[in-house]
Amino acid sequence: MKILFVPSDNNFTSGAFRSMSVLNRILNQEWHIDTLVVLPREGDGVKLLDEYKIKYTYIESYNWIVKSDRELTPEEEERIAVEKELNKIAIQKFVDLINKEKPDLIHINTTYSYVAAEAAQITKVPLIWHLREFLEEDQARRIYDKEYGYSLIGKADKIITISKALYKKYENILPKDKMCVIYNGIDTDQFYAKKRSIFKKDKVIFICAGSVSYNKGQDTLVRACGKLYKSGFKNFELWLPGTCSEHMEKEINGICKKYGIKKHVKLLGRRDDVDVLMKQSDIAFMCSKFEAFGRVTVEAMLAGNLLIGANTGGTLEIIEDGKTGLLYQQGSVNDLYKKIVYALNNKELMKKIAAAGRDAMYKDMSARRNARDIANLYYKMLNRKKVIAVVVTYNRKAMLEKCIDALKKQTYKDMSILVVDNASTDGTAEYLESIESDKIAYVNTGSNLGGAGGFYVGVKEAYERDAQWVWLMDDDVIPYTNALEELINATRVVRGKASFFASAVLSMDGQAMNTPGIDLRAKNGYPYWYEYLDHGIIKINAATFVSIMVKRDAIARCGYPCKDFFIWGDDSEYTKRLYRHYANAYFVGKSKVIHMREGAAALSIYSETNPNRVKMYFYMVRNTLTYTKEYANKKAYRKKLNEYRKDCWKLFFSRDKLKWLKIKTIRKGINAYIFKKYNYEAFEKRLDINYDYSKSKIPKTYLEYLAKRICRKIQRGYQCYKENGLRYTLRRILYGKKRGLRYRVGRAVTYIPRKIEKAIGWRLGEKKLDK
Repeated sequence: MKILFVPSDNNFTSGAFRSMSVLNRILNQEWHIDTLVVLPREGDGVKLLDEYKIKYTYIESYNWIVKSDRELTPEEEERIAVEKELNKIAIQKFVDLINKEKPDLIHINTTYSYVAAEAAQITKVPLIWHLREFLEEDQARRIYDKEYGYSLIGKADKIITISKALYKKYENILPKDKMCVIYNGIDTDQFYAKKRSIFKKDKVIFICAGSVSYNKGQDTLVRACGKLYKSGFKNFELWLPGTCSEHMEKEINGICKKYGIKKHVKLLGRRDDVDVLMKQSDIAFMCSKFEAFGRVTVEAMLAGNLLIGANTGGTLEIIEDGKTGLLYQQGSVNDLYKKIVYALNNKELMKKIAAAGRDAMYKDMSARRNARDIANLYYKMLNRKKVIAVVVTYNRKAMLEKCIDALKKQTYKDMSILVVDNASTDGTAEYLESIESDKIAYVNTGSNLGGAGGFYVGVKEAYERDAQWVWLMDDDVIPYTNALEELINATRVVRGKASFFASAVLSMDGQAMNTPGIDLRAKNGYPYWYEYLDHGIIKINAATFVSIMVKRDAIARCGYPCKDFFIWGDDSEYTKRLYRHYANAYFVGKSKVIHMREGAAALSIYSETNPNRVKMYFYMVRNTLTYTKEYANKKAYRKKLNEYRKDCWKLFFSRDKLKWLKIKTIRKGINAYIFKKYNYEAFEKRLDINYDYSKSKIPKTYLEYLAKRICRKIQRGYQCYKENGLRYTLRRILYGKKRGLRYRVGRAVTYIPRKIEKAIGWRLGEKKLDK
């Protein structure tokens, strides 16, 4: 996927430009989305792009914003006319660039730019318009031709606003069905101060970052500081980093002179180290009349400052008054003064509020969250899916090389590869490090966790990397070039949600392998596995980890594979869990892979000749009994248990040279399940579809379980007494139903009483025991 980004400036200190730069970095590095930034002019913002290794180019263009507080002068009208003509040239250059680069989307970063939108209309490329400014309310600016401007913005395929307040302004102006809110993202690595505490020094440092202007409200803050000084608190300093006009500088200096706080207020001018200043201050302020979002608000809170903000615009959505910060009445010097005094008189409480604000911003306003939301919007608009292919390997470097080569050739390109290495010693790590590709990631587990442990790590890592689909396979799988594309196509064919899609697995000589279990559930008495048969898609209920693609939502609901299984059975258990507790699963006949395993026959302990592999069948026996008991009834479990016991007898009478080892392995697997209690973390995610287990009263201790069981027995006994009488109930307690050990023991114990009863002709009742 390739995105063309269009900012309105090239300014290192611009909040919109910094947000765009961080967004590009994360999209490139973590989402593997190619981006190209088209800059309108020379500037110092390129040093940020260079630092983040973001590709960029130049097309000189001009914005369509003018001041809204007065009529345009003839000179300004003439300048705008010239800029319009120059922008026509810029539009043609954009068209040429689009035809050359062939981007999937164009993303305009602010309200100021419009040239790329005209080019998008000509080339029919989808357009996203990112609105970051109120304009009239916060900057005293407007689009010079509103009717034309809003009409052009309304033609965008998607319109993003950075706050609900901004959304509310435009919802009656622009098409509401195209609009969505995605909060801005802040680079937490730069601003987050995890253990920082405020008010450590006697002098309290105030900070209000951003351009110093009337609309930003710094004059209100300086007056509040003047009142604070007059009230007797003089041990403070106010820092105002940001560009400042001569008129505003005179205004600020005049207020300082009036209150005698000239030495306490510092106009720092434009600074590139605002993050450092914030980590040195105690209380930060956001005084804007109408802030669209408040990037510096979040930055200050991430740095650990107590934030005091005006109760307008996006600030209301960031600060929860009294919990993550303090709010005051915008424009009111007296109310702001009272909030400062309150904070200084309750420093311990303010430390807790500042810490809560810092943690809330780290959780909700990170740049990664912002990039994830925007990337998901891209995928949704283009009907594309982000896929991470998870390959688990252990000491099979030659096979792994063939697998990765096949993955690189996939026709579906929105895919990255995650190799999970169970601490191989055959040079696997060196091979992967030698591959120069940002689409291949490597994770070493540190020890041999088996296939189950490897897939646990792989699914967990892929999920945390925001994969929409996770494609699972071993290192001995060679997918056809269209294997993934056919799986993705199947997601568009199937109506409703699905948990996973499985490929057709073939041996090296073309025989079927790893065949899934067919879903035989019925609607009208007949199984309906053939619902999508025309598309080569069949409903299934289980599959192996030889090329299955699992949905992110299914992982979120059902958890990760059971790492305790080590090998064999982990895929059957996991796919059964996904199928039972999330949604249907499907086999895709057009998606094919080759399994490079020696021999196409199903695994069997009878045909195994390698003593080391025979010992591994312990896991197959134990794991099969485990998931059969978990997902089937007791009858199926007993049947499977009896099959393993019969296998032991068959081996006993066979002439197999390894029969004693095989019998020992099977019995070890049976005993491991029956006599050892395993606390499988994965089974905590067994949730029935549409059932809220949080409301159920599940016993937490054995005594609680025992008490519930005794109560149930008493209830059943009482019900039997009401329906059949006391004598029948006593007989039922003694004998149970007419079968099994309990019946035989009960009959033996009561043999003599029955004979006496018969001799004296006394009967306990007319109803028979076997009723």
